[in-house]
Amino acid sequence: MFGLIMLSFSLGASLLWIYTGGQLDQHSIEQAIPVIQHDFDIYTAVVGTWSEKQLNRMGTSKDGLNKKAHELWVELKRRNDLVICESSSKLG
Repeated sequence: MFGLIMLSFSLGASLLWIYTGGQLDQHSIEQAIPVIQHDFDIYTAVVGTWSEKQLNRMGTSKDGLNKKAHELWVELKRRNDLVICESSSKLG
C-alpha cells in the first residue's frame, strides 16, 4: 500500500515537473493544473471509447461462441444417443 502511495506521489510530481518545464513556483503550477486536467479528460475519453469498442466486439464474438457451443452440444447429444442405441442393441 505504501508503495502505491509513493508511486502516485512520484507520478504527480513528475507530471508537475514536465508540465511546468522544471519551474515549480506557484504561478507555473497554477498554469499547469488546468492543462493537466484537460489532457487527463481527453485521455479518459479516448480510453473510454476504446474500452467500449472492445466490449462491443467481445459481445458479438460471445454471441457467436454461444451459438457454436449450442450446435456442438446438440451434435454431441445426437452422437451419444446413437452410441447408446448401438451398444444397447448389440449387448441386448
